[in-house]
Amino acid sequence: MRPYVSLPRALADLGGVEGPKVLTQDPESGCTTMLWALPANTVAELGVPGYDAEYLLVSGVLCDPTGTPWPRYAYRSVRASGSLSVSATEPAVLLRRTLPATEEPMDEVAIDPANRRWVEVPGPDGGPGLARLALRWQVDRGDCSLLVRFDPGWVSPHGKHWHSTFEECLVLEGTIETDTEISETGSYVFKPPGTPQSPPRTPGGALVWISHGGVMDFRPVTA
Repeated sequence: MRPYVSLPRALADLGGVEGPKVLTQDPESGCTTMLWALPANTVAELGVPGYDAEYLLVSGVLCDPTGTPWPRYAYRSVRASGSLSVSATEPAVLLRRTLPATEEPMDEVAIDPANRRWVEVPGPDGGPGLARLALRWQVDRGDCSLLVRFDPGWVSPHGKHWHSTFEECLVLEGTIETDTEISETGSYVFKPPGTPQSPPRTPGGALVWISHGGVMDFRPVTA
């Protein structure tokens, strides 16, 4: 099982680094979550032989083979047997997550978050809420990733809790706080199943990429 990982400077520590920076890796499957820094004026081939892969543009400018720029926070998935060529016209950073390939090929999708419908979730008593955009939602594969936009002043309605599935997140904008930690823009956290956590809050709002291995349940910490 992957251990707990907290990297408050995951993005900042990429400064001057080219190529991949592994954030966490599953010792059994070899699947990884990493940040990939591409210098300006380079061409890269997306895709990982033997693994399905998903990519999120964290910063910078990438173009497809026709020269069309990727939208802000664009999402792409590439199956194990596929590949996708991109070019960086200025320094860019990709988030890459690999997944075990299955007999049924993974759907290859391209998502522009600005042109998709986000699911609004009001806060308790009409207070600040959040909005979710599913990027991948295949619970049967333990394969879910999404963008979540938290309103300023949002506070989780759940008390101290834990999940039966892993949870990982990269803070793209804003800050998430709990009673024990503050995750600012560029912070990465991986929490194994069963990790106790205090209810999060976003005083100034936040945009976060989140991945988890199935339906996200909230189980109260009783001890």
